[in-house]
Amino acid sequence: MKALKFILLILALAFLNEANAQNSFTGNEYRVISYPGPTSRAGSLYVSPFDEVFLSLNGGIYNPKNSFWFIPPSKEYYFTSFAPILKDTAAFVFANTEKESQLFYIKNSFKSPIKPYLILSLPKGAYNIVSKNDICYVYGCANDTSKIGILIRNKVKWLMTIEGLIKQVQVDNDGKICFLYKNSIYELNDRKIILSDKQKLYGFAFDKNNQLIVSGEDGLGIKKNDTLSIIISGVKGIVSCGLNNIFILDQTHHNIIACKY
Repeated sequence: MKALKFILLILALAFLNEANAQNSFTGNEYRVISYPGPTSRAGSLYVSPFDEVFLSLNGGIYNPKNSFWFIPPSKEYYFTSFAPILKDTAAFVFANTEKESQLFYIKNSFKSPIKPYLILSLPKGAYNIVSKNDICYVYGCANDTSKIGILIRNKVKWLMTIEGLIKQVQVDNDGKICFLYKNSIYELNDRKIILSDKQKLYGFAFDKNNQLIVSGEDGLGIKKNDTLSIIISGVKGIVSCGLNNIFILDQTHHNIIACKY
């Protein structure tokens, strides 16, 4: 009976979060993808080319559409980021232990349990991995220093180090690595500023047409010339784009917001 009451409570909280989110945003048509509980901690978001969503949640990797744990939370590891290698039916994942951050390669096999293979150990921090055309890019921050690198043959080649926090890294459709630092978005190779704004910026991504999509204090917008044209107000969080939808991990309301291009 206690277990049933707990499940009903979680479902009620998810419904309440969805209702609150529906009442909080204005603008383009959107839908809300809920994940359980107001105490949940979601750190990163991955969207496949087919609009399949995974997020790091409470130390595991979770698929909210199917309520499925790709990697369940454990006592030993706190998983923080996930990026699949589609051609290899495998994935790279970051996890924190008590002393360090570790990058694992996971080969998916239907004949045996999932087994992680350690690729790299780093000073404990907040790390993420981004996949574009089956090429993986690593970024993160430890001891107030951020790094960006590329994963080559299961080794990381570091491309940049900078003091302070890099909020998000994305790769555009031309293969250019871009990053959000303070309130500006840069191209990594020449440090060219793509967009700078007075408002606080939370995340960004490139859609299938290579348009820059940005989440800021004013909401979600599309870059037009040197300004943002807001399409949904009130939504703040990291951004990822799939085939037909833009997804925002809105941690204020513990939901994922999805809107069509």
